[in-house]
Amino acid sequence: MSKSTSEIVYDQAVRAVEQQACQLDELRTRTAVILAASGVVTGFLLGRAAVDARLGAFGYCAVAAFVVSALASVWVLLPRWENWAFSINAKKLMPYFLNEADPEPADALFKYLAGQIQDDYDENFKLLDKLYQWFTGACLALAVEVFLWFLAFVLD
Repeated sequence: MSKSTSEIVYDQAVRAVEQQACQLDELRTRTAVILAASGVVTGFLLGRAAVDARLGAFGYCAVAAFVVSALASVWVLLPRWENWAFSINAKKLMPYFLNEADPEPADALFKYLAGQIQDDYDENFKLLDKLYQWFTGACLALAVEVFLWFLAFVLD
């Protein structure tokens, strides 16, 4: 049995939201790696600077870059389950589409669901885009941190 146009559109909408959920998972995994790397770099090099008793201005700036990277990473990793919409509550649909006295045609349900999923996708996209910006900030702060540690050991 071939699918109707409404079913095909619905399937594409579902696929897009599923990919978004995967993107969020991947972003959080990458962010955790950045947070760990930033912590390792600072832990190792700050310890080395403390032993040599020469933290200096670049060392303090490197610690500040670590703080920025860590805070941006934590912001990305914070759970925000109430903000994301990756599925539709079936109980909310039942009164409208499962009315036994006057059931809606299947195509109407597929069209409705595709529209709702697209709306969720659009809202999720805005949130995901902001998190990617915070992730970029964390990465840049890590790069600055490493560079500042390099300067701290070469110039201070």
